[in-house]
Amino acid sequence: MTRFQLILVFAFLLAPGMAYGSIFGSVRGVVHDPQHRPIRGAQVTLQAQNSAWTQTQESSDRGAFEFTSVPLGNYTVTVLSIGFQQMQQGAIVQSDTSPVLHFELTVAGAKETVIVPESGAAVVAQAPPAVAVTAPVGSVR
Repeated sequence: MTRFQLILVFAFLLAPGMAYGSIFGSVRGVVHDPQHRPIRGAQVTLQAQNSAWTQTQESSDRGAFEFTSVPLGNYTVTVLSIGFQQMQQGAIVQSDTSPVLHFELTVAGAKETVIVPESGAAVVAQAPPAVAVTAPVGSVR
């Protein structure tokens, strides 16, 4: 085999690996609460910003997640977990990269909704009338 043929054989064998590495990356990260305790079972969604490509998975016992074989591009990562507010971050996937994202979820506050009827009547809160009590000094025990 000539030197040229040997170089062609190696180039042919390495080409598929180089092509794979040039069009895919991965996104990984961790989901935790304000005290930095991992949040298990959080729904993590990776959505391409310029196409309908999407993947969803749950965070592990350690709050970790990893999306592999992600096409190059711009993405939005959304994390949902019961009892916490939803959070989003952007991620750019480049060739052979693996951005690491940290999601510190905020505890969701209680919501209270007041519905006012459309009857047109004004709702007025009234305090009970004040009662004055008079007693001679020293008579109250």
